[in-house]
Amino acid sequence: MKKLLAILLSLTVILSMVGCGSSTSTDSGDTSVSAGDESDSESSESADAEPEDSSDEEDTADEDDAAEETVQETDVTESMTTAQKNAYQSAKSYLSFSGFSRQGLIDQLTSEYGDGYEVDDATFAIETLEANNEVDWNEEAYESAKSYLSFSTFSRQRLIDQLTSEYGEQFEADEAEYAVSTLESNGEVDWNEQAYESAKSYLEYSSFSLDGLIEQLESEYGEQFTHEQAEYGAEKAYEE
Repeated sequence: MKKLLAILLSLTVILSMVGCGSSTSTDSGDTSVSAGDESDSESSESADAEPEDSSDEEDTADEDDAAEETVQETDVTESMTTAQKNAYQSAKSYLSFSGFSRQGLIDQLTSEYGDGYEVDDATFAIETLEANNEVDWNEEAYESAKSYLSFSTFSRQRLIDQLTSEYGEQFEADEAEYAVSTLESNGEVDWNEQAYESAKSYLEYSSFSLDGLIEQLESEYGEQFTHEQAEYGAEKAYEE
């Protein structure tokens, strides 16, 4: 009887140990699953996170560029006299909104009706712009030529004359030629149409025969169009 009780007691202990082991294994498994869920959640959150806005980096780059330009300009002007510095700044300002020849800009800076700088200070300002590659007189002539064509009609030769005249823009002949050639190569001017617009303008305020209008358009004292351009312009205007 005692032996039977001992066997039953042993079986009870064994069953109890088996139950505890199973519970521990289950808990461990649950812990593993929980950790896996947390890992998946973190990965999902990382994937869903929005990329950082690059505009902050761009703003910083713009600020850096502006700061660098300020430093460069300071380096340029730090050894100048006040008059030289002011003339230099005025010259840059003029070039920012209109086309000027070298001589035209000097005249503007020194004129009593302009800025009234001394010739030496104005010349210093221009030479500084040139030394720093801040001006291209060919491109200035091109911008000036475009400006003229935006409000009036010109033949090729008369536009060159206007750009080079001492009473006009005072560009060098090669600068004026560059300007007109660039307009042509860019398809920004049609001399036939310029002649037509000029012919219409003449007919608006005066009477011309067809031959008289052609002569006016091609005259060296008139518009200086070629004969072919003058014929095209006059005949087209007469047809209206």
